[in-house]
Amino acid sequence: MSEATVLESRVSKLEQDNRRLKLTVGVLLLLMAAVPLIGAVMPEQIPELVQARQFQVIDEDEIIRASMNIGGISYYDENRTIRARLTADGFFHWDENRESLALMSDDGIFYTDDNQTIRVEMDADGIRYLDENGILRASINAGGIAHVGDNGKVRSSMTDYGVESFDENGTRRGAMTVAGILYGDENGTSRAVMAANGIGYYDENRRLVWRAPER
Repeated sequence: MSEATVLESRVSKLEQDNRRLKLTVGVLLLLMAAVPLIGAVMPEQIPELVQARQFQVIDEDEIIRASMNIGGISYYDENRTIRARLTADGFFHWDENRESLALMSDDGIFYTDDNQTIRVEMDADGIRYLDENGILRASINAGGIAHVGDNGKVRSSMTDYGVESFDENGTRRGAMTVAGILYGDENGTSRAVMAANGIGYYDENRRLVWRAPER
């Protein structure tokens, strides 16, 4: 199974658990909203003030599936394992083995894989994707979009300057900018250029070999 497929599967599972959490929280909120309505129908049976340290939702087997208290809102699976929690510090999501899957806090949003390695980060600085070794492979921020190779060097980028391609040594080999399109060799020397005034081909010493139209 490819890395992209595994990530897609994990995200799908995360979305499914999030939907369950939203449903549970919705039930809790409905129960809380129903208290004053019941009081309006039967005021002699309902006190003006309802106090509780905790609200709980149980399933048909009387297993607690959700709770709400001063610490926050928690969601549990059928095995009584906590899977999600919403507190003043943020939102936390775990798998069935209590391993962290995602975290949302003031610092940003973080997604981890089965090995607890952070794979995706999203914060005020942008979005970053990391491989299974924790090496940055792609990023999106105010400066542009970048793809990074196995050795940590940028292989391609898209910024307000244009689109650029680099080899494994970080040497620019191609670029498309407002000035035109160029191709460079392994030494970083421009060998071919296409611009508004024509096409030019150069040797390894940057001497013009051929151009069109000729001048």
